[in-house]
Amino acid sequence: MVSFEVNEILESIFCEGSVLSFFNTLDKGLMIIDKNENIIFANKRAQKQLNNSLKSIQETKLSNILAFGNIKEVLINGLCFCNVKASFSGETHFVNISPIDINLDIVGAAVVFENTQNNETFVNTLKLCNCISRELESVLNSSYDEIVVTDAKGNILKVNEAYRKLYNAEMDDFVGQNVKQLEKKGIFNPSVTMKVIKEQKRISITQKTNSGKVLIVTGYPIFDENKAFMSVISTAKDITEVHILKEQLSEAKKTAQDFYYQLGILRQQETQQDAMISISPEMKKVMMTANRVARVDSNVLITGESGVGKSMLASEIHKQSDRSKGAFVSINCGAIPAALLESELFGYENGAFTGARKEGKQGQLSIANEGTLFLDEISELPLQMQVKILKAIQEKKFTRVGGTETLTSNFRLITATNKDLKCMVKAGTFREDLFYRLNVIPIEIPPLRERKQDIIMLVNLFWERLNAKYGTNRKMDLDVYEVLADYDWPGNVRDLENCIERIMVTVDRDIIRVSDLPAQLLIKSKKEVEVKEILPLKLAMEETEKNLILRAYKEFNSTYKAAEALGVSQSTVVRKLRKYGCCDIA
Repeated sequence: MVSFEVNEILESIFCEGSVLSFFNTLDKGLMIIDKNENIIFANKRAQKQLNNSLKSIQETKLSNILAFGNIKEVLINGLCFCNVKASFSGETHFVNISPIDINLDIVGAAVVFENTQNNETFVNTLKLCNCISRELESVLNSSYDEIVVTDAKGNILKVNEAYRKLYNAEMDDFVGQNVKQLEKKGIFNPSVTMKVIKEQKRISITQKTNSGKVLIVTGYPIFDENKAFMSVISTAKDITEVHILKEQLSEAKKTAQDFYYQLGILRQQETQQDAMISISPEMKKVMMTANRVARVDSNVLITGESGVGKSMLASEIHKQSDRSKGAFVSINCGAIPAALLESELFGYENGAFTGARKEGKQGQLSIANEGTLFLDEISELPLQMQVKILKAIQEKKFTRVGGTETLTSNFRLITATNKDLKCMVKAGTFREDLFYRLNVIPIEIPPLRERKQDIIMLVNLFWERLNAKYGTNRKMDLDVYEVLADYDWPGNVRDLENCIERIMVTVDRDIIRVSDLPAQLLIKSKKEVEVKEILPLKLAMEETEKNLILRAYKEFNSTYKAAEALGVSQSTVVRKLRKYGCCDIA
């Protein structure tokens, strides 16, 4: 559907003073229609032949005036029709219909017609043809776009002045030439005319000339009244400057992307010791949640297995929050004896207990004022301390050990645990009211085995970090990456990091191979043992033991590594191999 704005554009073009005067001098009827066949303009000749005013003509559709069944071919497929006989208000006319496009989109059509019942003499007809030819010549040469007309075989019939100037040649250098020959000579490439001849439909392409110009070219097929293919009209617009600007913009974007990438590397180098990195969808979801909650002060409870990075995530939330300029105070509730935990959290006055400092001590809650307090392993908090910490969380007020003054601290609370607090609440080992106070925004970090995509990225990060630390440039074989990615890592990220450091320190070669990896990484995940037949239990156990011992020795080719993989001593493996007749063991 053609928009109101497009109709306005058409009206402004064809109803403008100089254009209107020109069209009203034509000896042929001319009408302009939009894509819905609404008549936008009719010149004086058309009004006279239709015996109607412009306003009356504009109030009807073309189909109510012209009996022509191929109008959709013009408005949809961009086909042109020349000298087609059609009925106009009951009279036979010769009709020429061509599409009108703006920015390569067909928005309407021009309909030119002449009454065949006129008793014009041959001379008058010839004059009319000459007049039309001159008018067409004038229109062609006044166009800023390059125009070329060819026959159905691609032979050039006519070019306009703009076309001649574009190629800096005379018109005779083109007229009579075949576009295929010009394409082979490299004058332009590719030829839109040849494409239109082949497909017989309107085609637009980008074309390059031998002078380095870039053109956007549109070819229109012309058909007679029997829909026989007659010729091609091609128009071209020089977009060289636009093309150059586009390439410059593309290069500028590429440069900006390079700078952005380098900036990202620099930022990562500055912060990678503490920052969490990931590419898996599971962790991206976690990080998105963390980014959102960083903007508010709600309590956050981070859960997940040991080693997944709970303390690191808590630190990330603090860094991205409005409290980032304040202190990030981290306390491991399971690492501090219960007797000392209260004084560590709240502080104490001088003389509060034997061995206390004379000047007293500031508690971690006071230090966390205007910052973030992170209580790791909150599940290890003794029940008697849970009551006191609950009050401090609710009121942001507390009293030092041995003191009477009530102190305040404006801290943001983040807690973490690798245990199921709900089960602990049911078991009576964790206070229900404290649980609900902590569990405002729960964030669960998935274990590494559930986000395998992160493993390779973390391996590279740890490996490059160790290379920089020890001044080496060691590499890993691709097979090593496969083994590392396939392992389940029960200790998660911490387990992976420790393993990478162990490989770096204990293996003395530039390229790490699978044979250099710890034996436990090479053990496949447990599978159900297949029972093929019923055997005495003792015999079945001996057979299974034999298969395991021989397979482990064959795979590792070392009694030490086989023993490590099987979880027994090296002497046991040697003894069992001798028992089961392994010839390699002396």
